[in-house]
Amino acid sequence: MTVRFIAFTARRDIKVDGWESLKGKQYRIDYQNGSEYMRERASHYTSPSKLQPLYNMNQGMQQMVSNRADIFIWDEIDMRARLNASKFRDMIFNAGVVGGSKINLHSFFLLFPCQNSLLLG
Repeated sequence: MTVRFIAFTARRDIKVDGWESLKGKQYRIDYQNGSEYMRERASHYTSPSKLQPLYNMNQGMQQMVSNRADIFIWDEIDMRARLNASKFRDMIFNAGVVGGSKINLHSFFLLFPCQNSLLLG
């Protein structure tokens, strides 16, 4: 399975088409803490001082609507599910895909099919 990483934003003027489109923009970018892939990729296209790891999606949404971040990068499936159920659903938008990564599905999806069917559609 390939997981797509999406740039979410509260600003309608931001459009993203891959990591390369972030180059030279100086956006304040928040991303999932512990994701070496996102930290490494984002650091190629923006200043490290503009990057901030966050622990959860709620923090990311709050950062954007409070104008403390321009972009929040998270995996599409989890973020869409959380965003659709949040008070921010009409304030945060999909700015575009930054990239993807191949992952192996774990037994978690087999053990809890009811909860995960909401995430997988």
